[in-house]
Amino acid sequence: MPNAHASISVPNVFTSAPDYWPTTGWLTSTPEEQGMNSSLLDEFVDAIEDYSLTLLSYLVIRNGYLILEGYPDPDYNQSTLKHVWSVTKSITSALVGMALGAGDLTSLDELVVDFFPDKTIANLDEDKQSITVEHLLTMSAGFEWSSATDPFDMMDSPDWIQYVLDKPMADVPGETFNYNSGASHLLSAIVNRTTGIPTQSYADTYLFQPLGISDYEWIIDPQGVASGHAGLNMTPRDMAKFGFLYLNNGTWDGEQIVPSTWVSASTQVQAPEEDYGFQWWIDPERDAYYAFGRDGQYIWVQPKNDLIVVFTSSEGMYLSLIPMFIIPALLNETTTPTTPISPPPIDMRIIGLVAGAAVIVVIVLEVFRRRR
Repeated sequence: MPNAHASISVPNVFTSAPDYWPTTGWLTSTPEEQGMNSSLLDEFVDAIEDYSLTLLSYLVIRNGYLILEGYPDPDYNQSTLKHVWSVTKSITSALVGMALGAGDLTSLDELVVDFFPDKTIANLDEDKQSITVEHLLTMSAGFEWSSATDPFDMMDSPDWIQYVLDKPMADVPGETFNYNSGASHLLSAIVNRTTGIPTQSYADTYLFQPLGISDYEWIIDPQGVASGHAGLNMTPRDMAKFGFLYLNNGTWDGEQIVPSTWVSASTQVQAPEEDYGFQWWIDPERDAYYAFGRDGQYIWVQPKNDLIVVFTSSEGMYLSLIPMFIIPALLNETTTPTTPISPPPIDMRIIGLVAGAAVIVVIVLEVFRRRR
């Protein structure tokens, strides 16, 4: 790991060893046995039905035990693969950290254009030549990019990597946050080129297999590079395993899968003027961080309370259900901020956001009324 990140630490990192490792499956427990109030969790489950929320699955894991799990849609169950959209980005980030820890990638300061000597790059000015791996990780590469159109145009192109590299520059690298799925795909290509192993094979051997993740699907680009920004299909229980890996500082059953310094750096604010780390969203008011994918896919991790929440959804942004129902269910929780979780930037919001937000407001008012 580079010295720039070797000294970074997170004060709320969870350090106690778990009772077991869920490689072959999650053990279940009652909420009360793990210090949570089942009545308040029941309110959460009731709200899903009462307000016809479009959640496809929800999991709550405390102290390493699965204490709440549900699949409101009859077409979904614990074995159903779900497209997790941009949750893929957080997994791509882990692979970058692993390549860095293994020495295949030497520094986050390496120049992106140097990884692609075989490409003739359009609009190659001084700013583009100065883009580093860290700029890709923090969504501050400076490319001209619209989240509404460019990801789809990229995926319609014959060469996704070329499409991204050819984009004109809009900002000086490192100065402006602009959410860019193409940057995440370049990270996947960099993992491929530095390790000499296809990204999907690298992930399978060194990340998924140790965690016991075997049932998944991952789309690849026309050149055979695994999509770094989206396209991964997983089960909710396996999503939770990835969250558990990060909760435990990148260790799994005695093996350091992801360097602990990478976990620490990735889950702190690194981006300019945005609560964003290395392909992870940060929830600083709750000492938490989360992977987020379009249409309401979440892995939310709060180390200080040994808590993981996983949501999958067909539409909507339901992260505010966590401070509304899940955190209040914690027994002996010392601080529970009441301010809502800040949403991602406006160009990340999905079509159903306005309607979803209206539902959340109604739920908030009803919950407050019932608890008075």
